[in-house]
Amino acid sequence: MGDPPDMDRSAYFDTPWGARRPRGVRAALIQLGHRLPPTWLGARLGFLVRRLARARLGGPVDVELWGVRFRLFPRGNITEGRLLFMPRQWDPAEREAIRSHARPGAVFVDVGSNVGAYSWWVRSLLGDACRILALEPDPELKAGLVWHVEQNGAAGFEVDGTAAGREEGEAILRIHRANRGQNTLAGTERFEDDAVETKHTVRVAPLSRILQEHGIDHVDILKIDIEGLEWDVLSTFFDQAPPSLWPRLLITEHSESDSHQRLAALLEERGFGVLSRTRMNLILEYDGKRS
Repeated sequence: MGDPPDMDRSAYFDTPWGARRPRGVRAALIQLGHRLPPTWLGARLGFLVRRLARARLGGPVDVELWGVRFRLFPRGNITEGRLLFMPRQWDPAEREAIRSHARPGAVFVDVGSNVGAYSWWVRSLLGDACRILALEPDPELKAGLVWHVEQNGAAGFEVDGTAAGREEGEAILRIHRANRGQNTLAGTERFEDDAVETKHTVRVAPLSRILQEHGIDHVDILKIDIEGLEWDVLSTFFDQAPPSLWPRLLITEHSESDSHQRLAALLEERGFGVLSRTRMNLILEYDGKRS
């Protein structure tokens, strides 16, 4: 039993957390997945657990992870599936870097928040002693984020549907049918039209302007994952924002693409040193040397 392909996710957020708790075999499989270690064998077993559990799930389920009340969908979003079925396999190096830099009073900005996994990880570490701004232009993912903030009583957790970009305006957000983590603005063409489920017109604005609108005057940790547009957003940000607004820790999507290589060079010029590289991301720390 699966989710219908044209499912409106926001329709599943009209009941309080706990109404969709898994039971029986489904609950046992999910609990097993949550205990699997972040190793090669743990990942292989996790994929098996996911396959078995998905066959028994229709629609989202309510689980508690990191002390956070989540309502997660088993299909249609790779990040969400990892959190639901094998959370210890999800971005362990990135999470450890955040843990080592998280301090009470920290400001965390999540550009391309998706379901807010990074934001909720920060929240699990610092509770109310942090401020979080999650930028997610997908209307259904945004609705889910707002619901999660309400269900968790998360003070200081703000959600904004603006897409970060080079300049103020509007753009078409293309929703990926199989994985909402691959949503992208029209013009980047990272997947074919037959993979598009729907399209939405969204507001676009420079990151520095968005931060100003939220009254944010410093950023401690910034994560950005916007499907190849990181160069556009960050190069504009560093041109417009004073160094006092630059993040101390930066996690950005990274590949061998030309734009990502240019971005890596720019970050080095601006005083960011690479702490580590993972399969998908660069983890960098600002050393305070302003260029």
